[in-house]
Amino acid sequence: MAPKKNIVIVGGAGGAGLARALSPSLDASKHTLTLINDRAFYIHYPAMLRVNVTSDGHLEDRAWVPLDKIFAPGKVGKVKIGTVTKVVDGAVELESGETVPYDFLVLATGSKWEGFLDYPIDRSEAVKLVNSWRQKFANAGEVVIVGGGSVGIETAGEIADFYPSTTVHIVHAQPLLLNDTYPAKVRKAIASQLESKGVKLHLGDLVTEIPATESGTVVTKKGVRLSADLFIPARGPRPNTAYLKSFDPTILAESGGVKVHPTLQVPLANGKTNVFALGDIIEWNEQKMLFKTAAHTAVILPNLLSALNGGKPTKEYKTGAEPIIVTIGRKGGYGYLPFLWGISLGSWVSSTMKSKGLFIDKTRESFGY
Repeated sequence: MAPKKNIVIVGGAGGAGLARALSPSLDASKHTLTLINDRAFYIHYPAMLRVNVTSDGHLEDRAWVPLDKIFAPGKVGKVKIGTVTKVVDGAVELESGETVPYDFLVLATGSKWEGFLDYPIDRSEAVKLVNSWRQKFANAGEVVIVGGGSVGIETAGEIADFYPSTTVHIVHAQPLLLNDTYPAKVRKAIASQLESKGVKLHLGDLVTEIPATESGTVVTKKGVRLSADLFIPARGPRPNTAYLKSFDPTILAESGGVKVHPTLQVPLANGKTNVFALGDIIEWNEQKMLFKTAAHTAVILPNLLSALNGGKPTKEYKTGAEPIIVTIGRKGGYGYLPFLWGISLGSWVSSTMKSKGLFIDKTRESFGY
């Protein structure tokens, strides 16, 4: 009998989703499937801005989703908890010293966040961090958020909602919030909602260095002096790919993202085609959004199955539309669907779709809960 083919998927929401989708198509006599994640639970980041600001609803109890139901009973697949520190040809190495062999590898380690979204791996330590930030937000009279992308916008919205007496500033380098992917009318509408809640916007300006301590005073590039009890970095994450540097440096872009072909296969220098990548780590001209992982999975799944059976992957990924919904507290928000003439979604629709539930129930369902 031929040896089993080992499929290893490393980390992240995208990796878990692919593992769950792939498992029913595998034959236990021919394949093994291992999902490696550094935590025993998935952190649903779209909910974490509210989780960090307030204990209201204790959303962390539902937004941190265990991985024990990824695979249906009797189906191929197991979860291994460990941090991958190195990849070599044919194996991944864990911090514990364990080596996990692979015939096919999928990289899905997502983003590395800074500041209040940089959670410890240990759950009890992560809880302590969350509680610490909640206390800081409760005590803060003035907060400066550096970055006016979706994280900065939503953080400001949560603070303004739960602590309306707190003065919140957003400093953003571009002349409008978000970036040029979205129409000016959308970016202006979001700004208008924030300003109606008392958020002060400093657009087209920069904070070149955030204070080493969480409180302090900065002078922006335009000369605006801002003092705050809390400075929150919201400049966006970076790809979580440091563990790949010794594997094949040619696959990493200057940004740290992993280069991929349209089939989402990684162009290895040794010519092999057995490594795929998806999610935030891929170097692809699109906005980094959680929902994109489903589209990535729809490409990798048939391609990986084809490769397992000796075929050639042919399905290609194409960047789709760039919709967005940002929350502004529990009852606010704004959405844009770039279809037809461009459909705008006001506060009621946006809050109904996202702000109230933050997609927590849908996410838990995708993890088997």
